[in-house]
Amino acid sequence: MGEGRRAFSPDGENNIVVFAIDQNCGEPKAIQHIEGRGVQLRTFGIDPSGRVLVVASIMPLPLRDGTSLPAGMMVFRIAADGTLAFARKYDVEVGAVQQFWSGMVTLPYAGKEARV
Repeated sequence: MGEGRRAFSPDGENNIVVFAIDQNCGEPKAIQHIEGRGVQLRTFGIDPSGRVLVVASIMPLPLRDGTSLPAGMMVFRIAADGTLAFARKYDVEVGAVQQFWSGMVTLPYAGKEARV
């Protein structure tokens, strides 16, 4: 509890786990755990090129130090081996509700390729 309200320690895990599939037996094997930079990571989308992953956290998280970790959309680059590298976070103001579902839409782009 923090100042009479529920608050959490930032020490918990909200990781994204990347798996590789063993081509011989079909078993998944964890190859990476990366901090998700949000809480309750519920939805994700991968762009059609397979090079960008966007993950949504559904709500802000009040922390014990009095600050808050905002809900958001986190963008990760996907390497050729499937591992992830954090690119940036877009904070999303959700007020008293949750960002329950988020998705990705491909938009036409005239010009050079966009870079994340």
